[in-house]
Parts: sequence; C-alpha cells; structure tokens
Amino acid sequence: MATQSTIAEIVTTSYHIDNSLPTWARRSHPIVRRQLGLYWRVLTPQVGWIFRWYLIQAGVILVTILFPALLTPILMLILASMMLLPYVIVTYFKLLGQIIADSVTSITNEMKNDTIKLLRITPIAPHEIVLSKAAAAFWRRMEDIDIVVTMWLFLGTPVVLLFQVLAWGPEEYGGLPQILTVFAMFTTLVRFPLEAFMVSMLGMMMGTAARSRSVGIIGTGSLTFFYFLLTVMPRFIADLSLPVWIGLEIILPIALPIVIIMISTLMTVAMLTRD
Repeated sequence: MATQSTIAEIVTTSYHIDNSLPTWARRSHPIVRRQLGLYWRVLTPQVGWIFRWYLIQAGVILVTILFPALLTPILMLILASMMLLPYVIVTYFKLLGQIIADSVTSITNEMKNDTIKLLRITPIAPHEIVLSKAAAAFWRRMEDIDIVVTMWLFLGTPVVLLFQVLAWGPEEYGGLPQILTVFAMFTTLVRFPLEAFMVSMLGMMMGTAARSRSVGIIGTGSLTFFYFLLTVMPRFIADLSLPVWIGLEIILPIALPIVIIMISTLMTVAMLTRD
C-alpha cells in the first residue's frame, strides 16, 4: 500500500508540475512530445522534497546564530563535502555538454531535413517553437538535473557556510554569514536548472546560426566556457564590499541566465523568420 501511495504521489506531482509550467514547456506540448519521443515519460523533479530539505537546512543554519557552538559540527562536514563535490561538478558540466549536444542537434536536424519550414507554417508562434525545442532538450536530462541539485543540497551547504564564515567572521559580523549562506544556497539551487535551460537556448541559437552540428556545439561550448569564466573570476577579487558580494553571488547568477535566455530566444527567432 505504501508503494502504491508513493507512486500515486509521484504521478500526481508530475502532472501538477507540468500544469504549473508555461504551455511551451510542458511535456504534453506537441513539439516537446515530438522531440522527446520515447523519453517523454521522464520523471519530473521532486521540487517539494528538495524545498522541504532546503528549509530544514536553512533552519539549522539560522539556529547557529543563537547557538554559535553548533557551527563547529556543521563545518566538520566540509571534509566529506570536499571529497564528493568534484564529482558533482564534473557531473554537472557533463550534463551541460549533453544538453548542448541535444539542443544543437535538434535544430540542425530540422534544417538538414528541411522540416523547419513545416514547423513555421503551423499555428505555433516562432518563439514558442524555439522555446519548446529548448525545453525538450532540458526535459530529456531532467533526471540528471534532479540528481545534481539534490547532491549539491546536501554537500554544498558546509562549503558555502565555510566561505561565508571566512569572509564575514561571526565575531565581527554576528549572524551575517549564516544569513548569506541561506540566500546563497537558494540561489545555487535555482541556478542549476536555470543555467541548464540557458545552455539549451544557446545551443538553439548557435545551431541556427551555424547550421552545422559540430560548429554549433563548439560555439555553444565556447560561450558557456566564457560565461562561467566571467561569473567565477570576480569572486577572486579581494575586499569586495557587501553590496557587491550580494550582487555577484545572489543576484547575478539568477539575473544573467534569464537575460541570456531572452537574448538567445530573440536572436534565434530573428534568424529563423529571416529566411
């Protein structure tokens, strides 16, 4: 009975997540369904479960403001985190590479098979076509994204907390490092799926521009490399003020991918409708 109830909960959550998304991002959308093929039954992320565990961790971290002695056992977990986090990072970048290959391949195949013209004469708007094809590449790797987010949730918190304690000592700044850790962890959990969709849109744009799978993948990979280079380099600048740190670590990782997604969508649509 417990197993049946769990399966029912997962199925119900899956439909709820689909229905809460824009039409172009749902697995039931004809373009998404067409591109996913047999992969349309991919499991949806357990957003509720991840969010509950995030709230529990956030509560524990905030409690250390009142009981600073609890920081010591939490920070001791850094040893396990540092051993396993390289695997998470490698898995994440491998995942991004797969999404890039999927998105570039999907648009270049449409051009190669001359089916992009058929899509354009359908009642579906050009921007919806582009977004749906990018969403399909994103959905195909959803289970891997879920794994990366879950692993980071459990392994990343001690690392993030350690960096905040070193940068903003509790002796001088009180509970500031704990508060910043809570916000930084939330940003990171949102950032992973957002960046995954961003590289999918970059793949659509570069694939449309290059009309070649290999060139599109190389171009998208290069843009992704420079994106991470530019977002990571400012962290090594010494003596960042608190407002600048908040901008770089909490606001920029969410705002920049959204801007890139919007620009990539506009440019891809412009190239498709120009022909």
